[in-house]
Amino acid sequence: MKLTAVQQAVWRAIARALLGLCVLLCAGCEQVFVPLRQAPAPERSGGDLSSLLRMTVGWGAEPLAEDLLAAYASYRPGVRVQPNTMSNASALQALGSGAADVAFVAAKDDERLLELVRTVTGSSAAAVQHVAIAQDGVALVVPRRSDLSQIDIQGLRELFSGEITDWSALDCEGGLPLALVQTTGSTARQVFDEAVMDGEDVWSSVLVLPNDAGILDRVVLEPQSVGYAGAASVSGRDVRVVAVDRMLPTT
Repeated sequence: MKLTAVQQAVWRAIARALLGLCVLLCAGCEQVFVPLRQAPAPERSGGDLSSLLRMTVGWGAEPLAEDLLAAYASYRPGVRVQPNTMSNASALQALGSGAADVAFVAAKDDERLLELVRTVTGSSAAAVQHVAIAQDGVALVVPRRSDLSQIDIQGLRELFSGEITDWSALDCEGGLPLALVQTTGSTARQVFDEAVMDGEDVWSSVLVLPNDAGILDRVVLEPQSVGYAGAASVSGRDVRVVAVDRMLPTT
């Protein structure tokens, strides 16, 4: 179905609401990753260029970090990168304590990011350089064999608040929905709660999981489940992405 101009405007507004921001932070450095199109060719002298870059990666930024590390390896083959994946808070704690040289984390916006930096590390905004790397959407996912292919925001809110207690209310095969949410404080949870729940509490029977991988693994196993995860993490997983108000997420 072709969208009208009004529908397209609504879609764009929702898309902006559902975007998370992946950012790179580093302490005590001016620049860690140079865009490849601007980077000079790597030096290939006979000298010893090997070094270690200690990196912490928030779960929400993991897909981006994997792609960037592959590109960086060809740009700086002598640098050994040691990535460790953890929560955003733990990634920033490691950066603040000196246990990491750089951190990849996901944040809804700059304000949320700097608030998290101050809370976790006690550092001011000026003490930590942050660079926006990419944007990722939040994808609504169900098992591959689910009948659900699209839903509107109101129906999604009712599904996660417990007002909808049977899939038949959404013209799907009957059954009790198992709603999966991410841990409070995660970027995906912040984005979902603000864009979808609009102040309403999630159902007390929801299953809370720590990250995108946990959500996706459970959706594959539970035929009645529904959850959300970063769109970049969904690629290659045996799940169905559900259109929200006829819109699929972008990365």
